[in-house]
Amino acid sequence: TLAIQGACYRWVAQNAAANEHLEPEEIDIPEPAQGEEHSEVILCRAPHLDAKDWQVAAPRPKPMRRHDEESATPWEKPKPSPATPEKSIFPEGCWIEEARKANVKFQIPEGVSGPEQVTPEEIDDWSQGPARIQALSECCEEDVKIIYLKDVCHVDDEEAVKEALRSKYDLYYECYALFAGRSQWPFVRYVDMFSVFEEAKVVDRSGRRLARMEKRRLHMQDIHVMITQTLANHGGDDAPEAEGDRGPKKKIVPEGNPLTRPQFCEVMLRAAISWGDDLSASAAIRLFADEIVAGHLLQPPLAPFPRGLALRPGDYNDALQNSSRTLKEAWERFGYSSVAFQRLAQLVRLCDRSFTAKHVASIYTLAKVPVVDDRVSTAGDTRGLSYSEFLEAVGRLAMVWSRSSWMPACCPQEDGSMRGRRWPPQPQAGVPVKERVLAQRLQAFVQRLAERMRPSVKGRLA
Repeated sequence: TLAIQGACYRWVAQNAAANEHLEPEEIDIPEPAQGEEHSEVILCRAPHLDAKDWQVAAPRPKPMRRHDEESATPWEKPKPSPATPEKSIFPEGCWIEEARKANVKFQIPEGVSGPEQVTPEEIDDWSQGPARIQALSECCEEDVKIIYLKDVCHVDDEEAVKEALRSKYDLYYECYALFAGRSQWPFVRYVDMFSVFEEAKVVDRSGRRLARMEKRRLHMQDIHVMITQTLANHGGDDAPEAEGDRGPKKKIVPEGNPLTRPQFCEVMLRAAISWGDDLSASAAIRLFADEIVAGHLLQPPLAPFPRGLALRPGDYNDALQNSSRTLKEAWERFGYSSVAFQRLAQLVRLCDRSFTAKHVASIYTLAKVPVVDDRVSTAGDTRGLSYSEFLEAVGRLAMVWSRSSWMPACCPQEDGSMRGRRWPPQPQAGVPVKERVLAQRLQAFVQRLAERMRPSVKGRLA
């Protein structure tokens, strides 16, 4: 058709004009062979003709004889036989797309390969996102440099331990953020380290070792030794030195010093190897992360969050966009510090005996993107939440919120025990998420937040 011919002419004219030393009129156009006066080949070598003079009336030219191949110009070379794949004289993707747009019935000739179709990579529900993955990788490599692996495992197992830590670092980091947020972010106080293992249910308080629990329990004295050894290994240059005439001087580290992120990871590695002493060091680290960290610590209301929902189009992302006005106002009011974020939970009456201020503080730090060196000051909370981090924190609150959550959820029973809150169905890590259900929960929570944020001014009649 005329549109296809016009596309061919534009392609030839552009390639001819690309040569700086030649003008389109200076191109040597060979004379067409007999029978080729109106063929499609002459269209590509006659850029001086007008579009109105182009017609495809004659049939395709007959293939040239074999003895003429060597003397033929690149435009006159015959097309290959049907047995061999046909090579197009046009570069890939130059005129095919234009012809297809001009005529929907246009078909690409056999043997001509069109431009490669690149399908966008599907984002999984539990995808961390490229920015967070990069941040986790940088933090892991920095922690590996600081951890004293020679005291944690045998020198032959160091590489295997590094690989095991890299594969499960996301779980260990979330465990660190969970307890550092409620302790002294970005540090974990010495006394709070014991609560890590108590909540993990790996502490043996019976005073005796049972045969079936011998290699699956830790004693408080063992935990104390792990923490003190870690602190002794990481004594800073400013720590005072012990006086002594013989032997090298050792750093004196106060026993109650808080632990940094690398120190926290080192304590967890020591505990994992001691907990699984019948396994290899790398296998124990992986098993400890799956069974203890993910199985006991990262549970509702602090379960892993499907961050991939906000990174792709869908119902959840639509709910965020529809509520952007309320969310941006809430971010400006409650996203600049942990104390301000606590007021958000109090505003919607979310806290009770099952969901306390400690959980809110942990959600605040779990939503933060990891930073390689977050020890800006001993106060810790010097950086607020970005808008994307605040959206994740609000999403976590929405997962544990229900319309009746403002009512007392922990009521005393007849035997004096307390009934804990029944959390709404939570997404399970690695399992496809019901996105529409989570989007409805988010919309209901944001609607409740908007109602509570609305100023209620009661005028008094004079």
